[in-house]
Amino acid sequence: MKEKFKNKILKYFIVFLVLMLAMTFISRMVYAEKLPRVTLTNVKQQSIVHNITGNGTLEAVKKNPVFITSGLRVNEVLVKDGDSVKSGDVLLKLDMDYLNEKIVTSESEISSEISSQQGAFNNITKHPVFTESGLRVSEVYVMPGDAVANGQAIIKLDMDYLIVKMNDLENEIESDVRNRDGCYEHEDNAAGDALSASMNIKYDQLARYESIYNRNGIINSNIDGVVTNVNVSPGDITSDAAVALLSGDPRYNSEMDIKRDRLEKLKALATEEGVIVSKVAGVVSDVNIRSGDITSEISVLNVADISAGVYFSSQIPESSVKYISIGDHITISFRNGKLRVDNCEVKNIKKMTSDKAYILEVNVDNKDLHIGEIGEFRSSVLSDSKYYCFPLEAVHFDNDSKTAGYVYVMKETEGFIYMENEVHKLNITINDSNDSYYGTSNLDVIGDEKFVLSSNKKLSEGQKVRVS
Repeated sequence: MKEKFKNKILKYFIVFLVLMLAMTFISRMVYAEKLPRVTLTNVKQQSIVHNITGNGTLEAVKKNPVFITSGLRVNEVLVKDGDSVKSGDVLLKLDMDYLNEKIVTSESEISSEISSQQGAFNNITKHPVFTESGLRVSEVYVMPGDAVANGQAIIKLDMDYLIVKMNDLENEIESDVRNRDGCYEHEDNAAGDALSASMNIKYDQLARYESIYNRNGIINSNIDGVVTNVNVSPGDITSDAAVALLSGDPRYNSEMDIKRDRLEKLKALATEEGVIVSKVAGVVSDVNIRSGDITSEISVLNVADISAGVYFSSQIPESSVKYISIGDHITISFRNGKLRVDNCEVKNIKKMTSDKAYILEVNVDNKDLHIGEIGEFRSSVLSDSKYYCFPLEAVHFDNDSKTAGYVYVMKETEGFIYMENEVHKLNITINDSNDSYYGTSNLDVIGDEKFVLSSNKKLSEGQKVRVS
């Protein structure tokens, strides 16, 4: 009986142990299922490959831009990109009616500005023309812009008004004579002397009136030059100010010079009946105007002289320019990769002023290509140093610097039943990178450590993990 009881107790104990083992196993499975699942990678020590690519167009070394005075309407464009032209070939025609309207408007504006005395000339070397004040103007013979000779009539004074002024002045002098003589008779010498001085002034004025009278009221130019300002009109009473201003060295101000230069260009276009021709032989490129468009300050097109050679032009970002140098040789593909040109030499790298980018200019020697063709270049450059390289997804950053990051290195630790895996942060300094790897010069681990490549959950220092 006792033996059976012992066997029964032993049987229950074994069942209990089995259940405990099963529960422990299930518990560990549940625990492990909740752990972050990670994939691992090895660190590689290698050079970093920088692949530089970009699109661009084929351009001529020597371009001849065609400029047309702005503000004119284009009637017809006779060429397109890629057309070959000879010197004298017609490129486009302007709208002649529109051109003639612009000429009339320009002439009217210039004439109006000169005649209205709004400062068409520079305010230098001006000679004033004066006459006696207090006289009435009868006629004005000149206007701003007129060329005059020395002694030429500028204005005419009203002779009837002048005679009245002369008579009034003579009567005043006669009255002053009687008063002066009376002062001397009464021995008032001071008063007599004062009247004598006043009379002398009036005699001088009368002499000037008589001079004007003898010239029939004509006021003449005192130099050879051009009238820049006329300050009186018929019927005005003269003052101490100049009646006109003359320039012996007449020069238009800068604004007027621009207007006159534009008018001359418009007239030259009208003489050619609005026809714009090529001045050189070459290939048309960059046609940026159509029939009905209004011309602007930029060129309407270019005529490329391909005899001077062609080059490939492409824009590259500032981050890539350090990996390419003048003298490097690259490969360029055209026509969707059907035409490939190898060993194309980089001849120039220019910084763009409007953006953080550079223009790459590359010599291309292939007679089958045409100006304006689009190509794609590719170049690969190895870093000078070898780095410990991590895939991009293995590296994490706490800020936007991209120079100081960290990775998770996995270490095995002894668990309750079996070895467990946990991860620890390892700070690294980024020395170089490309589209696939971050490279660091120093790594504070030695051996075959495994690093976390990816995780299905966010990790933290000392986190237990499960390897997928």
